[in-house]
Parts: sequence; C-alpha cells; structure tokens
Amino acid sequence: MKRLLFFATALCSQAFAQDYKEGLTFKDGFTAIYRTTTNPGASMYTTTPATTTRYGLIDKNKQIVLPLKYKSVMYSYEPGIYMVKDTLDKTALYNAFTKNFITPSEFYEIETFGNGLAVVKKSNNFYGLSWGAVDNKGNLVIPVDYDYLGSYFDGLMNFKKDEKYGFVDRNNKVVIPNVYGNISNFFNGLAPVKEIASGKYGYIDKQNTMVIPAIYQDAEDFTDGYAMVKRKTGGRGGDDEVALINTKGKELTDFSYSFISARQPGGLFLAKQGKLYGLLDSTGKLVLPVSYPELTSTFNNNYKFMTAEKKYGLVNNKGKIVLEPQYQYISPIHGDKTLYMKKDGKFSVVDKNLKPLIPADSAESVLLGDKRIAYFHKDRARIFDANGKLLKTFMQPNLRTYGSDILAGEDTLKLSYDASVFLVNLATKSVKALPYNEVGDFNEEGIFVAKKDKHDFVDYTGKKLNATGYYAVVNFSDGICAVQESSTASPYLADKNFTKIKTLNSTFTGPYSEGLALCVGAFGALTYIDKTGNSVFSATGKNGGKCIDGHIQIVDNFSNYTYVDKSGKQIGKDSWKSAREFSEGLAAVQLNGKWGFIDGAGNYVIPAKYDEASSFGNGAAIAKSNGKFNLINKKGETIGSDSYEAAGNPDKGFFPLMKGGKVGLVDSKGITVIDFKYDNITPIYEDRLWATKGGKWALVDNKGKELTGFIYSSAGAFNGGYAYVASGEKVGVVDKTGKLVLPLEYKTVGSVYKNSMVAMKGAGTVKYSIR
Repeated sequence: MKRLLFFATALCSQAFAQDYKEGLTFKDGFTAIYRTTTNPGASMYTTTPATTTRYGLIDKNKQIVLPLKYKSVMYSYEPGIYMVKDTLDKTALYNAFTKNFITPSEFYEIETFGNGLAVVKKSNNFYGLSWGAVDNKGNLVIPVDYDYLGSYFDGLMNFKKDEKYGFVDRNNKVVIPNVYGNISNFFNGLAPVKEIASGKYGYIDKQNTMVIPAIYQDAEDFTDGYAMVKRKTGGRGGDDEVALINTKGKELTDFSYSFISARQPGGLFLAKQGKLYGLLDSTGKLVLPVSYPELTSTFNNNYKFMTAEKKYGLVNNKGKIVLEPQYQYISPIHGDKTLYMKKDGKFSVVDKNLKPLIPADSAESVLLGDKRIAYFHKDRARIFDANGKLLKTFMQPNLRTYGSDILAGEDTLKLSYDASVFLVNLATKSVKALPYNEVGDFNEEGIFVAKKDKHDFVDYTGKKLNATGYYAVVNFSDGICAVQESSTASPYLADKNFTKIKTLNSTFTGPYSEGLALCVGAFGALTYIDKTGNSVFSATGKNGGKCIDGHIQIVDNFSNYTYVDKSGKQIGKDSWKSAREFSEGLAAVQLNGKWGFIDGAGNYVIPAKYDEASSFGNGAAIAKSNGKFNLINKKGETIGSDSYEAAGNPDKGFFPLMKGGKVGLVDSKGITVIDFKYDNITPIYEDRLWATKGGKWALVDNKGKELTGFIYSSAGAFNGGYAYVASGEKVGVVDKTGKLVLPLEYKTVGSVYKNSMVAMKGAGTVKYSIR
C-alpha cells in the first residue's frame, strides 16, 4: 500500500561550520584544536588505526597559527612556546607568536621549560637516548651528548656520563665532575650524592665539599632547611627507617619512622609509623601522637586528621584539637576564606577561623566560590553570599550536582538536571513533580510504572501503590503484574496487593488479554499462561501477539505468520508472509504476494487478490488493485465509485485517501467527510483530526473547520478530550478547541486518564542570573 507517512520534518541550517574541534586554552591565550578522521581501510586484520587525529593551534581571534597536521601539540610552560610532534614522531619547539619553529624537528622528546631551559633528547646509535638542553630561543646551550640531564635548578643541572654523575652550569661548564654513583638537585645550597666506594648517601655543597657525611642508605632533597634521610630501605612489604635532619646534618629524630614529609605550611612535619600518622615540630618533637589513619595539611596552620572510626577533625600547629573529630567530611579551604563540613548528613560552612557562616542543613552537595556559596538539593539550589546571607533559591526537579556550577564571575548559576517526571491534571492545571527519572504510560486502570533507583507502581493521583521498590516490573493488565525484587531473585506474578501468585521461569511479556499472557523463553520458546501462572500452550517462534476475539497471531522462526486459538491449535492450514491482527472478525493476510481476508476459522472470505489491504473498520477496508485504491466491504465488493491514488493508515472507520494529489478523509460508506485539500491527514478521534500543509499540522473538527493555524511539527490523536502537539523537540497538550493547556516544554507526554497525564522533561542544563 502506498502510504501517507505521518512524520515531522527536521530542519538543518548548518553552513560554513569549522571542520575542527577546540581543546584546551592555555594561559598564553592560544587554544589547541584537533580533527579526527575515519580511515576506511582500517579493520581488525590491518595495522591501520580506525581513526586519525591531527592537532594545531588557534589564537585569541580564532585564527589558525599552527596547521592541523601534527600528532601532538603540548604547552612547554614558556609563553608562546609549544612542543610539536610530527607524523614521523619527531619533536620540535614552535613559537606561536612568531609562527615559526625555533628548533629543527629532530628530537625524540622535549621536556617542559624550567628556569629558561628545556631538556631535549635524541635517539643514539646504541638504541638509547642522548640528552641536552635548549633555551627559549631554541638555541642548543648544552650539547646533546649526555647519558642523562636533569632539570635546571639553583644554577646547575645534574648529568650522567660514563655511568657517573656530576653537575654542569647553563654554559655546559663542568662545575662538579662526574664522580658519584647517583645524585639529585641542589636545594638550600646542598645536594644529596651517592659515593661509589661506600654506596652511601651524603650531602655536598657547590664547592663539592661533603658537608654531611655519606652514612645514609638514601637521602631526599632539602626543603626549607630540612630533609629526610634513610638508615634502612624497607624493600618490598617492609617499612623504611627514616629520620629528619637539618642543613648542619643534625639528626632531629631517631629512625623509628617509616616516612617524614617535607615541612608543611603550618610549620610541622607529617610523620608515619606503619599505617598511622602524627605531627613533628622543627625540633623533631612529636606534637600529635602517631595514632591517626589519615593526616593532611589544610589551612591557617591547621591539619585535618581522621580517627579509626573514620571521623574527621582539625588540629593546629601546636597539636591542639580545634575541631573535634565528629564529621564525615571536611573540605579543603577555598580561596583562604571558607570551608564546609558534613555531619549527620548535613553541611555547614565556616570561615578560615572556623566562625559559622551557614548553619548545618541538609543538601546533596556544597560549592564554595569567591563571592557565592551554593547548596545543591535534589529539587532546588540555594545561593548565599560569601558571608552566608541567602540571596536566591532556584527550583529544579531532579537536580544533578555533577555538572552544576557557578559561572561568569560567579554571576551565573548553571544547573544540570536528570530527566524529570510530572503528574499533570489538565482540568485543574496542577503540575506535580514526581521523584523519578524514567516513566511508563497509564494502563487501562490509570496505573503507571516509574523508576528512580527502583521501579514503583503509581496511580493517576500520584499515590505509590507498592511498599518497597522492585528491580524489574511489568505493569498491571487484568489486575496482574510481574515483578522481580532483586537482580538475583526469581521474577513472579503478583495480584493488586502485590501478593505472589506464581514464580516465572521465563520472561513475562504480557499483557493479559482475554485471560492469556505471553512469556518468552530461550531459543524462541513462546508460552501463553493463564491468570494463575500455569502454562496453557507453547509455541516456537520470533514473536507472539495478544489474544483478540479468541485469536493469537504467531510469527515463526522463518518470519511466517499463523494464527492459533486459545488452546494453541492452529487456525486454518496456511501460513502467510504477512498478516494483520483480527478486526471485526476478519484478518488481512498475504499469500503469494497478494492480500486477502480470512475469518475466525481460517477460511478465505475474500480471496488473496489485492496488492495491499488494510484491516476492517466499521465494515470497510481499503485495498489496492491495478494501481488504484478502493474501499471494499466484507464481501470484497467495492464501496462507492471513486478510486484513489494513495492511502494512509485508517482507524475508527475513517480512511485518509489521496485524490488529485491532495488528501482528504472518507468514511466507511465512501462519503467524503473532509475535502481533498491537504498534504496529509489523520483519522477522526473524538470528533477531531489533524491536517497538514507545508509540513505543519493544524487541528480540524469533524465538519472540516480549522481550529488552529498550521503551526505544529507533529500532533497526536485525541484521548479523553486532549491531544499532544509538538514544535520541534518540545511537546505540549491542547484541548478540543485547540487551546494549549500544557505548554510546549516537555519531552514526552502520555495518555489521559480521568484528566490526568504523565509528562516528562529530558535531562539538560539551564542557566540563571544571580546578580
């Protein structure tokens, strides 16, 4: 059948779009760009990658300053200078300001800049790497002939040559010869070195004098005048034995610790013994016992610690507890101004002196800004100023804290939200948010299934019917549902009180119709069960229909159609390549490429002679023969004298038909009820239909009067006095006068039951001004 397709046309208006995507924007104002292309020759049997990505750079004006043809582009931490790798895996330095490469593309790798120098590496003939250094002009200031070259610190770089270590300056002058077995950088005028003869570590000054004897198994760099040294390295599974020393080499502690940190902002050192932490002062004295599983430096000379009971508190740099350990969480300080704590599921905000700004209150999360503080709840966001004064509250169902933020100088609030479900009463105009993000439609009794974490049954008033949620469900039909309590539990049938009827051994599909429902098992096993859950009959096939007037349609594994009765006995002898459900006692079937009609016993009442045919409605069907469409009655006789050029899907005894290139509506007697003047049309439901011109739909009454303009991209049949309408991706509802009674702001809406409707908004983001 040549069908009139009821669909909305999507409009595209993209033109002159850039053919790349933007990546990170760096602090010097340049932005990385990239383009990914698909390689048509790629497969699991070739080494060709499925896609290829190439990188470049754009400036602040979106002008390309480095073409999109490189394997990688990375910031060097020197303004305007980038490390660029070509398709031969060679790396060079590129100046984005001058748009020139400042080194040849010959390096295996280039490290980021430090104090004006960057280490470069080349592959050598011995299957290893040779090391050198360049300045920010691209000049090779240290030749690439070292076995290793460290970063530039305190005027020197450590190097390795002939398996020994020493130091050079930035002019490649050897300041300390390579006579050590290992070495690190100078800090506080000292560097740890390993003597080859003893295998022990000590510290030298820049005159290569060993000012702290080489007596340690290992030694760390000095920081703020202190360093950690090891008497014993614990090895796999063991603890190190470490102590704290000063620049004079004085051991400030014994070696009972397994770890001592660098000096923290509060002036103390974190010390560890086994799995527990404490605090040391600069004399090596223990000011907080080593008895806490977690300990970190925080702010304002304070330290956050966790007890064995996983409660958090704060201690100051004198070892005094300033916040008792009774919190589930304590945040880092924001901007040296505010932090928040969580206790008993409630959040409170305090300033750096621990003075309360916002008292404890429930929330999903808290966001601290420089001048705003946000409390995110499940259904709203509350915005406070930096002093804790409430500024505004923004309502948003199903608020998602991930992705919600304060933007644009903290004057704009961005809220991310999951899909939201609403129960709408179209008569009273009330809209009630429900705590779900997935939802089904009403069944015949006004019950729908909804889900947040688990599935619930809800009636048309919004009342939850089940006491506990389910892992999986199938909605009620004929007063019976199917439920599964957990992923490991067996599903079962249940009555309206959710009392178990019988355990199910296959997947319940349903619905119940005329006392039977379908269950689908493995390998095409179709089983129809009664309302007690007992099997009535089984069949093998791809799909089974519901029982209609005692007939059930079965599609076998070869995609052939048959009908069976309620006992599973085949109706008639034939199978068909296509078939429609029974309607008014007859079913349209396709035999040898032609369509005819059978009765409930499987007998042909109209021979298979049509090219296409619809189901019967109000005593008539539409059939195609010799390129023309005609109405026929149940004897196969033509109704009326008119033939038509095309036909749409009929319903309720009304037939959308085309004549003279235009579409109208004809009833089952062949009488034209809507003139042939539209591009498309729907059947009549509740005395209303929809017609389209120029790709837009208008509401029309059963007399042909247009009640709205041609303004909607799609529309639905009337149900309970209402119909959905859509404009683009937004859906609303109109009444029978064409008045919009539910605004165009939803993703989907369901059917109507006693003036109630389930509606859903999709996930997304929204922005609000908070100035």
